[in-house]
This record gives sequence, C-alpha cells and structure tokens, in this order.
Amino acid sequence: MAEIFDEHGLAVSLPAGEVAKLSLSGSLFSAADLAAAPVSPGLLRAVQLVEAASAKRGGRLVFIARPEVFTDPVTLGWLGERLHGIGNHLCITDGGAVRVLPGLRNHMFFYQPGLHANAEAFGRLCWRAPELIAGLGVQINSAARVQLGETSVGPASQLLMPQTGAAADPAELFGFCITPGPAERAASWMLARGPVDPAPLTGFARAAYLPLTETALSEPVFCDAAADHVAATFFDPAACLLLRLPELASGNTTLADRLAFAVARLSRGRVALPRVPAGNIFFLTGDPDPALLDGLGAAPALTLPGSFDFWRHPTAFYSRFASIAVLGLAARRRAYGPLATLLTKALGRKPELRWLKSDHDEHA
Repeated sequence: MAEIFDEHGLAVSLPAGEVAKLSLSGSLFSAADLAAAPVSPGLLRAVQLVEAASAKRGGRLVFIARPEVFTDPVTLGWLGERLHGIGNHLCITDGGAVRVLPGLRNHMFFYQPGLHANAEAFGRLCWRAPELIAGLGVQINSAARVQLGETSVGPASQLLMPQTGAAADPAELFGFCITPGPAERAASWMLARGPVDPAPLTGFARAAYLPLTETALSEPVFCDAAADHVAATFFDPAACLLLRLPELASGNTTLADRLAFAVARLSRGRVALPRVPAGNIFFLTGDPDPALLDGLGAAPALTLPGSFDFWRHPTAFYSRFASIAVLGLAARRRAYGPLATLLTKALGRKPELRWLKSDHDEHA
C-alpha cells in the first residue's frame, strides 16, 4: 500500500462547492482557513482526521484551492516550488469529482456517502471513469471497486479513525409518531411535544440503535427493513429503538425537515405502521452521547446501513454494543467483501452482514 502520510506532508484538495464558501487570497491555503468557514460538518470531520494523521508523522498539510489549473509545466513548476518535497495529493471528495495532480501520488477520501446526491454522483463517476478510480493509490475509509473489463479493481483501503469522539451539542430525543396525513404533520406534532427525558430508557430489557442516512432511506428495501424494525419494537413493550435522524443535503437541514423526511420514507413502504405515538421508539437529533447508550437497561444492538460514515466515532465507541450488523443491498453483494474487511478493523469486530433483497433481485 502506498504511504500517504510522511514527514514531507500532504497536498489536499477539497470539493469545489466547499472551496467556494471560503474567502481565500491565493491558490494555496491552510487548515486554519477552514476553522471559521461555513463548510459542512462532514468535511470538517474528514479534514480533522487527515490533519491528525499527518501531524503524527510530523508532516504539514497544504490545501490547494483549484488543483485542476495545475496541468502544464509552468503551473506545475510553480506548485512544486511551494510544496517543498510533498509527493502525495489527497482529494477529499463529495463524490462529484476526483481531481488528480500530475507528478504526485494521488489518493481519495469520499467522506459523506450518507448523502444521496453524493452517493449517486460517486456511483456515476465510478461507472464513467473507472480508470481514474483504479489509478489512485489509496482510498481512505472506503472500499470502492470499479470494473475494468472482466476485472474488479480498486485502490487500497486505508482506515483513519478518531481517537476520541468529536465535541458536539448533546443529541435530543423526540418520541416517534406517525400521524394521519402528510409527514410534515407528524413532524410538527413531535416538535410541539418537545424533547423527551431519556431517564425512562433505563427500564427497557432490550435496546437497539439504528442511525439513518439519506442514502439508505432512498432505497425502498432499506425503508422496508427499517419499518419492520419499528413495527416489531412498537408491539414489544420490553424493547426500545433509537433512530438517529439522517443528515440531509444542503437546503433541507432544519429539524422539521429531517423529521418529516424520515417519517415519509419509513411510512411509504409495504409495512403499515401504527398512526399513534410510540412510547418506546425515539428519534435522535444527532450522535448519541456514549453515556446515554451506557445507561440503557441493556447493551444495545447496533444496525448500520452500508452508507453510514463509521469513522465519525472512535473504535472504542463500538465496544458498548451487544451486536453489530450491517445492512447491504443484495444486488451489490459482491462489492461488500472489501467493505466488510474495512469495517471489521474499524468496529473492532466482524459485523454480521444482512442482505436486503428486493423483488427485482432474482439473481442476488
């Protein structure tokens, strides 16, 4: 595997949409320019991981605003003089593009697969430009594969995990409810009722945690599987279920939007969910406080969609779960082998893979 991090440092490029939010005075900038900028939390998490890994090797990060302009000998010479021996370039991508720099070893970090538009864009990129992906040295925290002729290939996977959990405002709990009518009505009802006291969660004999993603909730088979879990818990008073609300694409980020989106997707499938409040199912507005999970009446079971950005938590976070399962699409079963290997290392144990099969997956 190519070594990304060394004492010389690392050149880093970011998605064009995120760079456009910055006030820059030149083509090169530093991590300090991101600190107060209105970039996405997912991007900041990715940059912090890369920054910590580079610092361990004594290297520095040099951010490049527009790597696509460095293509000819003159511009590449100008850049080389300022990189001072840096030989690796990491493209932190939202899936829309993977930019490479001639003369450097190029790598990628697809950091937010849970956003549906990002996942779709990255899928199209792998389909239309497989040689680009295959030619990369390393991919961080992913296991993407592309097809070159009869051969499935992909860059080597490198795991980067935080050592501690990120500081964040405590997540709030909202009691789950689907009301008659549009999903926005249910969201308004939950918001009007307000956050729920987590103290009663200690009284349940069984607990489960399922973080939702926009990408997963865009797959009908996942919506059916999640709704099955909700329905089973609804009629089991000894069990409780925590559903982390998905992060949504820019422009739909209010709590009301997130609640309405989750309710609409969970209630649109083949599983008929009761139209009354549930006293043992809760939406979480963000990542759960470890103390909340540790205070449950029993060690919870964790179920992850394949699009969950598992690197948002340190490996130690996952040790508190009684079991871990990953939901994958049966139609893409062959692609999950490399991901399962990566997840085993990231989660500290081998997760169970559960395959979601639609009516169209005759050969899955």
